Amino acid sequence: MNVKEGVWLQRGDKLGTIGTAHGAYIAHLHFEIRDKPDMRIGPGYSTDTTGYINPTKFIKGHRPNF
Repeated sequence: MNVKEGVWLQRGDKLGTIGTAHGAYIAHLHFEIRDKPDMRIGPGYSTDTTGYINPTKFIKGHRPNF
């Protein structure tokens, strides 16, 4: 992660880099939008999405029209 908690980002800002967890996984980057900032970092994928905002819906709703 390249940003700290509470930092506001603008379009084009670099927020993280892709990693492999020292070879444990193929290269990827997790992106989460939460409406409950006090949630702990989870163990990975879960069917419980409580506290998370769907990034597709959020991005489409906040992307400027060009």
